[in-house]
Amino acid sequence: MKFFSLGKKIPLMSKLGRLGKNPDFDWNVIIVMFAFLSICVVFYSVSLFLDIGSTDDQSLVLIPVDRENLDINSLQKVVDRYEHKKVVFDGLLKNSVKYEDPSI
Repeated sequence: MKFFSLGKKIPLMSKLGRLGKNPDFDWNVIIVMFAFLSICVVFYSVSLFLDIGSTDDQSLVLIPVDRENLDINSLQKVVDRYEHKKVVFDGLLKNSVKYEDPSI
C-alpha cells in the first residue's frame, strides 16, 4: 500500500493511520469533524441571514411575472378554495367535540 508508506513521511498521515485501531482517537476525529462542520454551517447560516436582511424587496423576486397573462378566474378559484378551508378549520377549532368519559 503506497498510501501508508507515504503516511510515514507526513506527520498528519501517520496519525490517520491509527484510524480504526484506537477507539479514543476515532472518537476524537469524529468530534473534531462534527465541530468543524457545525461551525461551517453556523457561519453559512449567519452569512445567508445577513445577505437576505441586507437586500431590498425587489431583489427577492426570482421569476418575473407577466401580469397580462395571469388567469384571474383560476387565481380566484384557488383563493376561494383556501378561504373555504380557513372557514372550515376555524369552525372545527371553535366547535371542538366533547367526548363523554367512558369510565363513569
